[in-house]
Amino acid sequence: MLALDIRSTGTPTEIRAATEKWWKITDAELARYADTVLAVVDNVVVGVFRVRGYHRDAAADGRVVFDLGPEPEWEWVIGRPSPSIWANHHRDPVKRLGEATVEALRKRHPDYRQSAHGWVFDVAPDGKSATVRGPGAHLVVAGLTDGVARLAVREAGH
Repeated sequence: MLALDIRSTGTPTEIRAATEKWWKITDAELARYADTVLAVVDNVVVGVFRVRGYHRDAAADGRVVFDLGPEPEWEWVIGRPSPSIWANHHRDPVKRLGEATVEALRKRHPDYRQSAHGWVFDVAPDGKSATVRGPGAHLVVAGLTDGVARLAVREAGH
């Protein structure tokens, strides 16, 4: 697995486009790590993709261009902290995630998951916390009473 710091977020299409191209990665690293790619912004996973193939772009100094597809097995990591954190002064936007890191991440897979209309609700394996992701980038707490949190997508202009 690779984690790529794409440095800016956007729509799912923009995230995928930013994740696809011009990465400086060796052939040996591609063979070992390039099965799944996490797109990361500010140390938070914003996209996850299966690598269907790749080629080197001669016009971009031989940098890698990925052919990416959906990766439903790992979709649950979107919105969660990156399994490998970049320090503020980092220069290499590519993190190579070894087997131990991937296995530790796999163990954090939620026990329960439900989704509808772009909303996703995940319950942690210990049952003591849950994560809710909304269909938009900007969520607000619309209400909090008696153990119930009500979330909403912030409307444009508000």
